Amino acid sequence: MSVCNPCIKTKTLPNCLAELVIGTVALVSQSVKVYIQDIATGGLTILQGTADIDGLVTLTLPESPAFFDTHPYELWITETGAGIGDFQSITIDGASSDIVCIRFTSVRGEDGSVESYLTQTLAAA
Repeated sequence: MSVCNPCIKTKTLPNCLAELVIGTVALVSQSVKVYIQDIATGGLTILQGTADIDGLVTLTLPESPAFFDTHPYELWITETGAGIGDFQSITIDGASSDIVCIRFTSVRGEDGSVESYLTQTLAAA
């Protein structure tokens, strides 16, 4: 994916999330911008997230499914007033990087219906 920017690769996420706990950043108790770029199409989604008192960033995702199954995505975080390229270092499972590489997939139950998940925490692959 990111040849010039090494990224943290995570496990695949269910495409029907309401919230995503991303990881920690140096910013505490403030709003942040979270960028999610579809590498296949170039589409960019910009969302507001929140860093808690420990710097753990939680993001409310748009109504599901907001992202394409199996497309590669890159996620990065900036301060709310910062430019798009002013990356914050993100720490997940002890690994730190400016970019997180993620993928989504639909999870279906026995009857073929899409399963719903309220919250998911990113974990390194």
